[in-house]
Amino acid sequence: CIVSEKGKHYLMDNTGKILTPDGYTSITLTAGGNYLLAKNNLKGIANAQGKEIISVRYQNIVELSPSLFKVTENDLEGVIDADRKIILHIKYHAIKYNCATKEFLTAEEGMRRIVTIK
Repeated sequence: CIVSEKGKHYLMDNTGKILTPDGYTSITLTAGGNYLLAKNNLKGIANAQGKEIISVRYQNIVELSPSLFKVTENDLEGVIDADRKIILHIKYHAIKYNCATKEFLTAEEGMRRIVTIK
């Protein structure tokens, strides 16, 4: 669960153990059951057990599925999975994801293309 103390937010397990001792400016539960972490205007992801799976270093993170995340760094976008595997390198101006077909529509330097990841 998420607990707050003195303006910082923490993840705590069922026994009362704090899982994120450094604290964050905000923690939000995502639709996929992960936690969006924010600190110093940067974002990361912790899984349902409170383990940080994507470090707090990105301008923005959007959960595409419970194990797939669109990340923004230096105003460019990429996709990383929950195992920290790079699915799409951080080099695109825009990425759209179709969860039904598992295809990405990417845009870079005026070019658009569809990328299918298997």
